[in-house]
Amino acid sequence: MLKAVGSKFHPLLLGLALCSPLPSHVLADDKAVTVAPDATITVSGHFAGKDGDTAEDLSGIGCVKIASSGDLRCLIVNDENRTGQLATLSDGQMVVGPEIELIGKKEAKGAVGSPPQSFSCAGGKKKFKDLDGEAVAAAGAGVFYVAGSHGCSRNDDEYRDSSFLLVRVTLDGEGRAVEILPSYRLFEALSASTLKDYLTRSLKREDGLNIEGLAVVGDDLLVGLRAPSVDGNAVVLSVPADMLFTAAAETVKPSREWRLPLGPNTGIRDMATLSDGSLLILAGPTLEQDDIPYAVFRVALPDGSTDKLAVLDDVASGSGRAKAEAVTVLEQSEDQLEILVLFDGLADGGPRKYRIPLH
Repeated sequence: MLKAVGSKFHPLLLGLALCSPLPSHVLADDKAVTVAPDATITVSGHFAGKDGDTAEDLSGIGCVKIASSGDLRCLIVNDENRTGQLATLSDGQMVVGPEIELIGKKEAKGAVGSPPQSFSCAGGKKKFKDLDGEAVAAAGAGVFYVAGSHGCSRNDDEYRDSSFLLVRVTLDGEGRAVEILPSYRLFEALSASTLKDYLTRSLKREDGLNIEGLAVVGDDLLVGLRAPSVDGNAVVLSVPADMLFTAAAETVKPSREWRLPLGPNTGIRDMATLSDGSLLILAGPTLEQDDIPYAVFRVALPDGSTDKLAVLDDVASGSGRAKAEAVTVLEQSEDQLEILVLFDGLADGGPRKYRIPLH
């Protein structure tokens, strides 16, 4: 079995993975328990949704610990705005902070690289609009990455340049944005992967590629896909983060690809890193399949062995269920995880805390 070296992957082992995906691993025996929320987190303030309404479509969260207080500073996005919004997690409460403009109304100023030159979205090309933010990852004390869906619009199958951006946000110690740098080069990396034929296919099909998870491991950005599920395997790609923001002629290519046996019609809804260097995955349906549960998996890196930790009890939203869309780690001990999950379909994400046993 391959072993991680420090917080990075050994370069020789990464070299072995270039040009070919890691084969699928056998999923460990399903010992997963079903867990209900341990607590509902109080939200102070409101996250901004479309046209100033309270957001009910939060879709991504990334958090870092504030050294002076031990609180978590988080950047949160939804899939309807051009902005992200800061929040502080402390003592079972989420305090909503200011918005940060991630892209402009008509263009991504100073963007690295160029938008896709061709696409298959049947609804045609529409004007630059929302980021369609689906995932956030924190790297160090003040750097966050935010990814658009990199797919056609789900309802109208339309193409927009703005949905194919990755944005790097750098904050100072007070949480003020000191640099915001957008890039189109993640699409370039996806185009150089084994999944290039799934790009810009309709999201009403099960094989239309779209991003919903991000995580940072060492110098690499890990990208998790909600779809496609390839033969019952969800896909994670690793890309050198700095390359995505370098205006170089060299083509950006994934350094590694994992096929994770999460189950049929099951994709990645969000990701986070654990203290031991493994990857936490929040999984759910690739489309809107009601028979696919939301579940939590742990993935050992770099080998990719996958362990199903828990199935999440459904959380009601109207006459249906809310969609578990975003996850961050609150605490980790030897035998237990405390995680925070945000939901699409609930005001301000309806944040819930869960205790997940580690076996």
